[in-house]
Amino acid sequence: MPIPEPTPAQVEAVASALRGRRWVALTGAGLSTDSGIPDYRGP
Repeated sequence: MPIPEPTPAQVEAVASALRGRRWVALTGAGLSTDSGIPDYRGP
């Protein structure tokens, strides 16, 4: 499945968020497995 190119507005939104004072990234097995990445315990 091809990943679409981000729009200039999307790029600016991310850049603006990164320029902010604080930000949070939520990561973990649940997020990656939902994206199709197998967990280390999987078959």
